[in-house]
Amino acid sequence: MDYLVEKASIKNLDEILSLFKNTIEKTCCEDYNKSQISAWISSVENRERWIHKIKNQYFIIVKTKNLIVGFGSLEQDYIDFLYVHHNFLRKGIASILYESLKKESQKLGFIKLTTHSSKTAFPFFASKGFQLIKENTITRKGVEISNFEMKKVISY
Repeated sequence: MDYLVEKASIKNLDEILSLFKNTIEKTCCEDYNKSQISAWISSVENRERWIHKIKNQYFIIVKTKNLIVGFGSLEQDYIDFLYVHHNFLRKGIASILYESLKKESQKLGFIKLTTHSSKTAFPFFASKGFQLIKENTITRKGVEISNFEMKKVISY
């Protein structure tokens, strides 16, 4: 299957939000309970925040046959988003996104990458050489959700 990486635009917002919501609901249910998932996906309600991120971050999508199958974003040396459509897992899309984000960070002159990974994505980031810094507990809509601060030194 051929995959195309391109910069996201505001016209992609609805499809990005749908992928975000569905991916969390379908892939994170073994690591997070229903109230945690509901609180997590509630961020789709803040469209202005998403528009700001698409406009101001290095925000990319991966498409196949005009369908967005993944998206990722980078703010300087921080991977903010990295999500893959639940029907396209284990097809190398997360790696395509990661490599594009890493290359952009290197182009900007950064020598490390950081992220806050979900429990579900932790094995992926670990497989890419990220090290655990610490476990965090964030509160969203009154619900506690765990994630992991991770870091990787990258070279040119």
